[in-house]
Amino acid sequence: MGKPCHPRHQLWSFAYVAVRRVLSLLLLVFRSSGSKEIEILVLRHELEIL
Repeated sequence: MGKPCHPRHQLWSFAYVAVRRVLSLLLLVFRSSGSKEIEILVLRHELEIL
């Protein structure tokens, strides 16, 4: 089987994931309404294709 993870590695992995989530939430909050409209159009197009 694989080697057990080092606790320091687990801490850095958790910190990386946490920072990415916070940054993505901040980007989501501060996006312009125009970019949100474009995303909605793209998602609607994807749904039509499916």
